Amino acid sequence: MTKLIYQNDLGITKFDRYFRYLDDIRDEINPYIYNFFSDEKKYQLRGKETLHDSWLQDFKISRDLKTEENMNSSIELSFLLANWESVLILNYYDAFFEKIPFEIFNNQYSQNDLLVHELKWNQQTKRYQHIICFDNDIDLIINFANFKYSYANAK
Repeated sequence: MTKLIYQNDLGITKFDRYFRYLDDIRDEINPYIYNFFSDEKKYQLRGKETLHDSWLQDFKISRDLKTEENMNSSIELSFLLANWESVLILNYYDAFFEKIPFEIFNNQYSQNDLLVHELKWNQQTKRYQHIICFDNDIDLIINFANFKYSYANAK
């Protein structure tokens, strides 16, 4: 599903196009979002902060009904990181799911490993997409305007 993160002829996952893309849009996007998504530690095969091999533990959707359009939704995803010591909590604001596969609700797929994730920026709409690719060809796409993240202990 990702366009910029790819596998070369030897089957090795390559990130060079993706990180060049992030550098190209750096001045257009929120610095906080750039810093999170350009942090190579979030993409390593092994590492304390990598999302690779993490599991989607929980997600929440909420809507602020006090807004005039009643459309201001937020999405929170919690990932149990591969080290099983930390949970990464991703909060997306003014957000919606562009793609959410029904398999994500099935216990059989509840422990799908996250393989790669990619940020895309739409200059015209001033919105982001976070494309999250799991094994078994399951992809999750979140469209959002703002973003925050935090860590919590898994225990």
